[in-house]
Amino acid sequence: MSNIEKLLLDMKRDMDSKFSMIENSLMKMEDKIPKNINTNMNEKFEKLASDMNLLKIQTENQEKRLDEIEKRSVQRNLVFFGISDENEPYLTLQGRVLKLIKESLKLNIGETEIECIRRIGKLGNKPRPLAVTFTTLGAKIRILKNKKMLDGTNIYIKPEFPQKILKVREDLKNQQKQELEKGNKAFIRYDKLIITEKNNKISNKRAPSSSPQGTQYESSEKEKRIINKKRLKSNNTITSYLQTETPSDVTKLPIPS
Repeated sequence: MSNIEKLLLDMKRDMDSKFSMIENSLMKMEDKIPKNINTNMNEKFEKLASDMNLLKIQTENQEKRLDEIEKRSVQRNLVFFGISDENEPYLTLQGRVLKLIKESLKLNIGETEIECIRRIGKLGNKPRPLAVTFTTLGAKIRILKNKKMLDGTNIYIKPEFPQKILKVREDLKNQQKQELEKGNKAFIRYDKLIITEKNNKISNKRAPSSSPQGTQYESSEKEKRIINKKRLKSNNTITSYLQTETPSDVTKLPIPS
């Protein structure tokens, strides 16, 4: 073998060795790239999921605060139904309300005890409900105590509730009707339906709910309870996140004998 041939052979071997090294390096890189991509994606997704959960908690807390603000905004309000809608000036309307309270409810409520009066809804064929805000909670309570004196007239009075609570109460009315048809006693207290079996008494000491969170049936020893619960499951991987479910369970507990 000549020197040139030997040199060419050595060069070929050297090139083959280098190509082999490069090929091995590329194969190792191919293995690392998907792992690095998946790791980076999971890290980013975990941070994104964490931020979303934090945002959801903040949103829920904000909604609770808004619900509480709305609840307090109507805390001293009453709605009068059946008062003729003549589109009169404010002071004239205020005078009519004060006259109704004095003559029909036998209460002395002064002008300073009324903060504002407003009609609810658009003008139509029927008188619009009249929302009255009182300056004190005591004035509202006194009027509610005497509202039965309006029985037999076209006028009646109800407390004003936030829109969310009105929706809950509307849903509860159907279930209240079903319980009454069964012979049970049932009445709505704020956002709850209180149910007792026939001939059983309910304690008058039960306090209303302090926060309008969903629909809940309360009961004492012989009352029925239905509780709506929402469970949130959160996992910080892409696959488990896509498989996350948030079931809503409704459980009805039997009445103890």
